[in-house]
Amino acid sequence: MAELTDTFGTSSFNLSFHAGEGLVSGYEEDYNNWIPIVYETKICGRSYTVSPEEKACLSVQEISFMFASFRRILQEKRESGSFGRTEIASSDLLYKLTFEHESENDRIAFSIRTIEAIRTYGAIQGVEMELQMTVEFEAFERFGRELGQELLPILARYGLKLAETDWRRQQEAFVQERMRAVGELAASGSTIENDILLRELAETDDPRLRNELALALSDLGEEQAVDVLIELVQQRRTQGYRGTLLYALEPLDYARHHKVLIEQLVGGGYEASAQAYTLLEKISSTFTESEREAYRTRIADKLGLLNGALSLFDPR
Repeated sequence: MAELTDTFGTSSFNLSFHAGEGLVSGYEEDYNNWIPIVYETKICGRSYTVSPEEKACLSVQEISFMFASFRRILQEKRESGSFGRTEIASSDLLYKLTFEHESENDRIAFSIRTIEAIRTYGAIQGVEMELQMTVEFEAFERFGRELGQELLPILARYGLKLAETDWRRQQEAFVQERMRAVGELAASGSTIENDILLRELAETDDPRLRNELALALSDLGEEQAVDVLIELVQQRRTQGYRGTLLYALEPLDYARHHKVLIEQLVGGGYEASAQAYTLLEKISSTFTESEREAYRTRIADKLGLLNGALSLFDPR
């Protein structure tokens, strides 16, 4: 069982995979195959297992992506002294690992979120668990090595191997798989599935997947998506990718967030600004007189700045 222990030795996360029976799928390309496993994890001493009788499985794609992610973190750290925020997730087992570099102390901020499904057994069945801790690079490298010692022999047992070693191609394939899964979840019409989509929308860093999730929830008329979307368009990480997030608000009840929309109108990029205008146009009749005056002033200030900038380019 692979173990990741924090810098104080007080919190730990354990993850283990063991081979199940039979091959779930037998596609010609290894990348598409799923293998049955027994999945165990322990978070701060509390553990649970997903048994093969419940058809728990991992795709070769997910396993390959996991190790490509580990390699990318270590490679970037060696080459530049730092690395970008990295997520490793399983769409079937519903867990997500997140790694971020803490430059001030040269350690890794690690978090695990696992969402219990009906197929789980153990002390925390039916409960969402989350753990956050700080780990050393040496501990992270050992964790990846220990996972490899368990997972690679399982692949070999079925005559399979890691499907791809190139990080960018792995990332592209992973995003495509998640987008396919989003479509299936949205089509299910289940409230539980909507909760999964909402959580993924709030957390994913991939713009295409985020847009797909936003549009799926919009089509479902999921009102809980409004607050998530409004929060996202105010975050720095979505800059340059906000147009679709705002578009997803159109069929939903977003009127209470008009202040945020005004800021997107005057300060957003072209697509975000245009979409904010469309949204505001639909609810403009609901504004109070004081709100109208405040927004006219805000827009006039922006226009004054732009007109001043325009004068810089007057003919000489």
